[in-house]
Amino acid sequence: MDAKHDLTTTSYPLWTVDNDLIAQLVDRAGGKHGGIVSLKGPAGSMILFHSCLVHASGSNLSPFNRVAVYLSLCAVSNHIRRHKRPEYIAHRDFTPIEMLPDDCLLKPYPVDVPWKKGLPESALMTSLDLLDTAEA
Repeated sequence: MDAKHDLTTTSYPLWTVDNDLIAQLVDRAGGKHGGIVSLKGPAGSMILFHSCLVHASGSNLSPFNRVAVYLSLCAVSNHIRRHKRPEYIAHRDFTPIEMLPDDCLLKPYPVDVPWKKGLPESALMTSLDLLDTAEA
């Protein structure tokens, strides 16, 4: 049983696994004594996990918005060459990631933050906007 692309229930291809495979994975991870974990935390909590981890997200049951941030990391040589999405979704800076010290989450550590002085107008433009501007 392999993962499959669901091409009908969302506006984008979504990897899915069927219930039989989920049951096998839960059994392999300890069944009722492990297997599936429901992550919960106080407001402002964050979870980081690899996107290849079998996961699901239920409906947001709170009256407050939930924010999801997706990081897709790859070799600098594999960078985006045609910008179809705004910069705040598909960043244009392909500088290699620098490793921080192991204790960087335990104590203050200076890190450059992009757009310290506010979001630049270019961050909202896509290559389609640039084409429209060039054609005008």
